[in-house]
Amino acid sequence: MFSAWKSSYEFRIDEGDTVDLSLIKELRTIVGDQHLLADRESLACYMYDSTPEIESVPGVVILPGSEEEIARILR
Repeated sequence: MFSAWKSSYEFRIDEGDTVDLSLIKELRTIVGDQHLLADRESLACYMYDSTPEIESVPGVVILPGSEEEIARILR
């Protein structure tokens, strides 16, 4: 189940899954605030696809705007 901030270092997603806040900050510097989604309401839209009965909350959603941003993310 999704829960809010676990600590100042981790973002809790599902049982056992966390995303380090330093990673979120680094990604935010690459794509900017408007292109990085990490709040509960925004992530809810990305919890599922057309696969029936399977949901998973992503740790973060990144919406890069250029090839350069994609390359920096993948490094």
